[in-house]
Amino acid sequence: METGLPGVVAGRIGAGPSPDGILLWGAPFGAGEIGHRDALADDAELREALIGFGAAVVREERGLRIITAPAGPLSMYVAEGRGVVAWATHAVAAGYLAHGSVSIDRDAMPELVAFDFVGSTRSPIASVQRVPPASRIDVAQDGHFARTYWPSEGRWAPVSEDTADEHTAEALLDSLDRRAGRSRHVALALTAGADSRVLAVALAQLGVETSAFTWGAGGWPEVEGARGVATHLRLPFTNSAEWRADGDIRRIIDRDARWTDGTLILSASERIWPEGADAVLLGAAGEVGRAFYYHRAADHVSPDDASTLIDVMRAERRLGNASDEARHLLRATVNDWLEQARASGRSGWDVLDVLYAEQRVGCWGRSQMPALACDVLAGFASQEVLRGLASLPLADRLSDGFHRRFVADRHPEIALPVPSSEPAGLSAPRRAIRRVRRRLGPRPQISSSPILKSAWDERPAAQSWVADGVLGSPLIRETLGDTWADRVRAAFLAGNQRGVAQAAVACGPVALAEAISELARDDH
Repeated sequence: METGLPGVVAGRIGAGPSPDGILLWGAPFGAGEIGHRDALADDAELREALIGFGAAVVREERGLRIITAPAGPLSMYVAEGRGVVAWATHAVAAGYLAHGSVSIDRDAMPELVAFDFVGSTRSPIASVQRVPPASRIDVAQDGHFARTYWPSEGRWAPVSEDTADEHTAEALLDSLDRRAGRSRHVALALTAGADSRVLAVALAQLGVETSAFTWGAGGWPEVEGARGVATHLRLPFTNSAEWRADGDIRRIIDRDARWTDGTLILSASERIWPEGADAVLLGAAGEVGRAFYYHRAADHVSPDDASTLIDVMRAERRLGNASDEARHLLRATVNDWLEQARASGRSGWDVLDVLYAEQRVGCWGRSQMPALACDVLAGFASQEVLRGLASLPLADRLSDGFHRRFVADRHPEIALPVPSSEPAGLSAPRRAIRRVRRRLGPRPQISSSPILKSAWDERPAAQSWVADGVLGSPLIRETLGDTWADRVRAAFLAGNQRGVAQAAVACGPVALAEAISELARDDH
């Protein structure tokens, strides 16, 4: 939407502008639609009012105010050039408005392929930056002023271990009630796992009208596990598995690459979103309480330096066989993420919880947000929930303790199984061996999945485009190296799970680069 101010744009998902001159992108902040009083509030009031993800653009007498949520998928980009400052919900739009042309940020390719997202304030588009969470930007004809209304150290202030479980449970119920409690109907993306099971139980406790859906065919363990949870909670349940036709895949990739700014993950199957819901609820951000990045490495001894944490993140191993330049770029990038996470005041393994929330949920989570006509809610993306999860005792985070207790206390019949034993610590020699293996790169991958191989063999045109058009493209070979591209190509064709995953991520920026070339040729 053009706002009438030079170089300022805003886009959105969901219903149209509210009568009081506010545009929302993403989910509502708090209960119902945010009002002028909330949007114009002082910093303390904003911290209380804003839950979930998205951005609000508020029309004021002198111009606009842009507000980003404190937690959840990031939602706003900014670019500056030719005397223009442009804000937009998509990086290509911001870059094109400010510069008249756009290009892929080639230095961002290693982190995108290794971690499935481009992190920090960088975007996949050169000269375009993400607007950080908890930002407040006042825009007037004579310029703009940007600041944070909730600094990182305050957002992540730890909760006492003794009260973290209670704090998190109360904050989760409060955040869901404020975001979904007034919706007529919430559709929950339900799996057989921990995060969405907690959300299903929480919605039942709140009395929210809920249905559940799962992607997959009948008989799949994930589908049947979700069906069991839904049956116990008396939730209407549907599942679907729809494979894309060979001739449709390139068209869908082109569409999705434009929507996600090139951070899509190619799939041979289609996500079928439910119809008729006022909000779709996803289990995003719950892994903050489940030691996502360090579960296998934690030995109950806090890491004492950045190098140890980078090794735990498996930076080089994720990009094995890539060029030295790409690997060095990736390691420097992960170090930057860690520095930002440490600015929160957290230390030890908590640093990786902050990193997960602000990088993976914030950046990767953005690429997972669909273009729907209803609100999309990231279930655990409340700052109070996140800081509570990151304050749980380490043993709880390693054993999914909060998730198990939350369900067991309310519906023991569908409680998650108790782990057979706590994660074992590693001896110093074993830790040293693992560090050497990470630095040397991944072990040779020779196994293959018959299902993955068959899925792509049955789609020869799409398979050929991925193997030759994507993995043979200059963008991939010049940024990651011929050796990496050749090995991923062989693994992809063999149906190797890791090879298919890496090839799927590489498709996004290549498809976007092709779309950008079309844009450059457009007379308009």
